[in-house]
Amino acid sequence: MPGGQRDDRPSGRLDNKNNQPRPGNGHEFHKSENHLGSNTLNAYETVIILDPATDDAGLETEIQKVSELIKQQGGETVNVERWGRRKMAYPLNKRHDGNYLCIQFNAPAGAPKALDRICRLNENVVRHLIIKGHIATTTPVPVEAVPVESKAPAKGSE
Repeated sequence: MPGGQRDDRPSGRLDNKNNQPRPGNGHEFHKSENHLGSNTLNAYETVIILDPATDDAGLETEIQKVSELIKQQGGETVNVERWGRRKMAYPLNKRHDGNYLCIQFNAPAGAPKALDRICRLNENVVRHLIIKGHIATTTPVPVEAVPVESKAPAKGSE
């Protein structure tokens, strides 16, 4: 205002009656104890593709690392499935196959970020994926052996 006069109109950010922030302007998010103090466990599933050169002892070590990390974050491992060595659809890092692990776990919201970081830094992990949500128990499709075709006689030769 010109001349240093004070404007007595409300600024629009405060409620007119008691000079408190209006609801819906973002201030209540920071005050919410339920959001910030929440320790509920969410269901997650991760599929990890390990280097095909990893032996059984190495697989156990990787499973233990993941389980310990989940436990440190306040979660629990529900199920660990070893899908075995499978051929990938396309080569990753010059590897055509890998050892697949599927781990289902319940954990707080921060655990997947920590698990993602550990998987990115682990040289044995070729690829990984972490998903959130209701997890249906599935059984892996067995890898089918490719039948060896016998050479059939050419048409017309009898």
